Amino acid sequence: MEYWTCNDKNTFAYDTLARRIPIILTNVINDLSQHFNAQKTVIEEFIALKNRLVKNKIIEKFEDLGFGDENTWNTEIEKSQPTFFDCRWLFAECYIYRQMFQIISKSNTIELDIFEYRKNETLKNNIQLMIDYAEIFSKYKSKNDLNNLLKDCLWGNTLDLSLLAGQKSAAPCNAHILADDSQDFIEKVFPCEKIHIVLDNFGLELFIDLCLATFLLDHNLVKVVVFHGKAVPWFVSDVTKIDFQKFLELLSQPEFENIPAFQSLGRRWREFVECSKFVFRAEKFFTTYLPFEELQSFDSSLHEEMKSDGGVIFKGDLNYRKMTNDSKVSEITGWVNVTKFDIPSLLVRVCKSDTLVGLKSMVHVDDSNWRTKGKFGVIQSLNCSKC
Repeated sequence: MEYWTCNDKNTFAYDTLARRIPIILTNVINDLSQHFNAQKTVIEEFIALKNRLVKNKIIEKFEDLGFGDENTWNTEIEKSQPTFFDCRWLFAECYIYRQMFQIISKSNTIELDIFEYRKNETLKNNIQLMIDYAEIFSKYKSKNDLNNLLKDCLWGNTLDLSLLAGQKSAAPCNAHILADDSQDFIEKVFPCEKIHIVLDNFGLELFIDLCLATFLLDHNLVKVVVFHGKAVPWFVSDVTKIDFQKFLELLSQPEFENIPAFQSLGRRWREFVECSKFVFRAEKFFTTYLPFEELQSFDSSLHEEMKSDGGVIFKGDLNYRKMTNDSKVSEITGWVNVTKFDIPSLLVRVCKSDTLVGLKSMVHVDDSNWRTKGKFGVIQSLNCSKC
């Protein structure tokens, strides 16, 4: 099995490490200086990380600061002592974000979210979109609307801050959904006691994910929704616990009191949290480079919980890459060839990287970069009766 690496200059993987990540690191360095008044030594360490990346230095092991995942990373690094551009793309990209957290942890500012300023700016730009979507969501009255809601969850993913470093994605449409297995998942999983949603981005996407969870509760399809976010700031826009809490507080602000649909959702979501119908967790597995087929060996209790519950909805491109282990295969390659993950799942993902599997036929479009521009999406089921 081949995997996407960063040493081919004609790939999106190479572009990520050679262009996009240095831009993101530069933004972090500027934000630390201008908005966080960070210590000089912290800024210098981020500059050093950027320099090591652009010069393709050997990846360094992690100092053990007690986070609990250092041995997992270091064992992999010791196997081959790779440089940034010579290892798997998934490993290299996750490593850089984990190193960012390492720098912050050593500075005794572990609660600092280095992407907070960027998230807040995007959230301001998303407010009207969320208000508009609240009105759309209020019209979903029937269980049959679940399919449309899942499509909304798909396209909400186009607002991914880590991809805005250079260019914005074109507005997609449902005609560009390359696979839609949502009905297979619905018939396999619902109704059930509990569903897991592995989150992706803060902002509009999180808003629509919360609407989905509300719909499932309102129609007695589930009794509890467990949201899995990130334990540390990750891939710029991924949802952390603090993000989740701030988001619920936002909707209660007086400025929105004249927008009933918006305020009503905020009030209900806070009530769901209080009565444990909404549960937010941030397990360390989700900030490793490990593919999902290794969840059982890394966190057996989480794997067992997910397997005994109804199923899992995975949001976004990174979760898709972790499910496929960044396999470099044809889009018609079957799921059985790329993962051993054994839990009923639905992958809701806009295509923003080269990895793509499980389609019934090859895709023929004029644009050679169609896999990475965010114009196409998939809603694919795994381990369901009709998969």
